[in-house]
Amino acid sequence: HHDASRARPMLEHALPGGQPGARHQHEGIAPTARDPACFEFAQLPGGIQRQWTVHQPILEPLGEIVASDGGGCDESRRHSYTSRMSSPPPDYVALADRIRALAHAAGFQRVGISGVELGDDEYFLRSWLDEGLHGSMAWMASHGDKRSRPAELIPGTLRVVSVGLDYGRDADAAWDNLRDGERAYVARYALGRDYHKLMRNRLQKLADDVANEIGPFGHRVFVDSAPVLERALARNAGLGWIGKHTCLIDKDGGSWFFLGELFVDLPLPIDPPATAHCGTCTRCIEVCPTQAITA
Repeated sequence: HHDASRARPMLEHALPGGQPGARHQHEGIAPTARDPACFEFAQLPGGIQRQWTVHQPILEPLGEIVASDGGGCDESRRHSYTSRMSSPPPDYVALADRIRALAHAAGFQRVGISGVELGDDEYFLRSWLDEGLHGSMAWMASHGDKRSRPAELIPGTLRVVSVGLDYGRDADAAWDNLRDGERAYVARYALGRDYHKLMRNRLQKLADDVANEIGPFGHRVFVDSAPVLERALARNAGLGWIGKHTCLIDKDGGSWFFLGELFVDLPLPIDPPATAHCGTCTRCIEVCPTQAITA
């Protein structure tokens, strides 16, 4: 991971281990002081949705750290649970397999489970910030080490279920569009529905499906809505490695997929992390039109 790029403060650049895409996907992660029972989600485009919950042990602290730029509270989005499951505990190996099956059934093409230890990534994040490579993205320095410590971001978190939703389209059609000087080019990830809403709903359905089978458990859903090192977590869950261009890469699907997370307080078995395969390749560095990528 330490071979990942050291980015200059470009508007389009993303932090290794952070959210995917351009700057607009990083907007709005500044802290807010609001009602601690009402948690807010950045929704791009289109303002803020808030989520009420009564699950205190794992979820309450998030009220102080999730972004806000105003908006009303949508009480229709009442999720989560009031207590941990009762004894006897489930077979966690079987449960992990079941979660993967439910995630695929919910429409995710990729799913993996990781722990919450991100020591090397925390060191890299601190160095990246110390060098000022986050440019004007001041929120990247907010929240101390919570960004690299899931169990401090959401106390009680033991595992993170990372999911990937493919958005890749016909590559030839994309190149044909670029060659046509009379047509505008829209980023591939922006051609469909707002993935924040889509993935958040699917992740919540996944959590609800798990709860229907094992009973109440502590959880929290994230899709670009809080300070989470999602690429590092996804790498540790086996979804891909972080390339020199700072995006997550899978050998079969490239970087054409969105990431989302389900924080849980379940001691699930974890998947093996992905290994890096960039080697000596520098194609992303050479093709970057602004030379924003260094290695």
